[in-house]
Amino acid sequence: MTNGGNERLDKVEDDLETVKQILMIVARRSEDAEKRMEATDRRINQLSVKVDQLAVSVDETTANVNNLTATVSQQAADADADRSMMVSILERMDELQMSNARIWQYLMSKDRNGNGSQIEGGDNPA
Repeated sequence: MTNGGNERLDKVEDDLETVKQILMIVARRSEDAEKRMEATDRRINQLSVKVDQLAVSVDETTANVNNLTATVSQQAADADADRSMMVSILERMDELQMSNARIWQYLMSKDRNGNGSQIEGGDNPA
């Protein structure tokens, strides 16, 4: 071969070596990218499981809050009913006290024989 042919062959061999190095770099980068993608996929799967667990926890918390709200509402209704009953009882007690006071006054205005004069020494506590 001639000098020009050798140079050309050397140039092709150099180009092939450069292509080989580029292909090796691309292969390494491809492997690294694949490893990163696998790690990312694992992380996404882990996060997906955590999100599912969080969704279940949120559902449970929502159910608990709803139950608590219902309980508080029932207790408020019960307290209102108790208050109404207490008001009724207090009103009835006031009526009974007034009735007792009238009866006491009536009794104090009578003597032992039932006449209209007041009993001697009787004090009206009302």
